[in-house]
Amino acid sequence: MIVVDSSSIIALSKAGCFELVRALFETAVISEGVFEEVVVRGKGRAGAREVERGKVSGWLLVKSIRNLEELPRIQTFGLSEADAETIILAKELEAAYLLIDDKKAHDVAAYFLTDTQIVLLRSGSLLILAKEEGLIEEVKPFLDKMIREGVWISERDYERILRQSGEEP
Repeated sequence: MIVVDSSSIIALSKAGCFELVRALFETAVISEGVFEEVVVRGKGRAGAREVERGKVSGWLLVKSIRNLEELPRIQTFGLSEADAETIILAKELEAAYLLIDDKKAHDVAAYFLTDTQIVLLRSGSLLILAKEEGLIEEVKPFLDKMIREGVWISERDYERILRQSGEEP
């Protein structure tokens, strides 16, 4: 199972490939805070329709966290409530993967999840995995579309992702 944060939902939706999450993992989970951020407050924006479709079709589950005491502790690192919920939820569910793009949230997750077996992914890593599984032929068109749609990817990360996928930068 994979827990997904709003930053990744938005990035993959902007590239038109959010369904890769379903293809790779069958079931994905988001926190209530991520649902609120992407669907309610983000109505009409990238990710809202994709999340609603995933929820209706049953492959995307919305769950609440149990450990509310952990929330303020994680938020002291400057994370939004949705980001903090995502990290807590991944730990509570003992998820195999956590898909989280925001750099600060990714770094905080790495710190708080060191005692777990949870693998941290970013959207670029997910695209590499999708290519390795034969779900897409190339990573570059999706990265380029993310960038055109306003998703920030550093030049260094862009080149690293392409090299890791066996493509030329």
